Amino acid sequence: MSKPKIDLMAVLEETAAPKLPPVAAPAAKAAPKAKARTPAPTTQGRAGLANVSAYLDPQFQTNLRMAKAVHNIAAGEAIADALNDWFKKMNLPVVSGVAAFTREGRKSDA
Repeated sequence: MSKPKIDLMAVLEETAAPKLPPVAAPAAKAAPKAKARTPAPTTQGRAGLANVSAYLDPQFQTNLRMAKAVHNIAAGEAIADALNDWFKKMNLPVVSGVAAFTREGRKSDA
């Protein structure tokens, strides 16, 4: 007893959804104009300042947070003081204008 051969393509065509008439392709839209990229706005408090960062042992962050809490100073002030001390040790000029990091120099605390 051999099985009758089934034409699979014929079965697929019979069970397929009815064919719809072709639809006209939508009209091509004009490509949107490319906008000129503007640089991200700098917040007024950061104008003229540079980000200095490093990946360090987590204990540095812990100690910095403790020093901030104990001495009531900003992180930027503590880091600027530490860098200036290191600059002195390396016989490099000290960066002036550290008042930008002090509580008296910040406008938000006024």
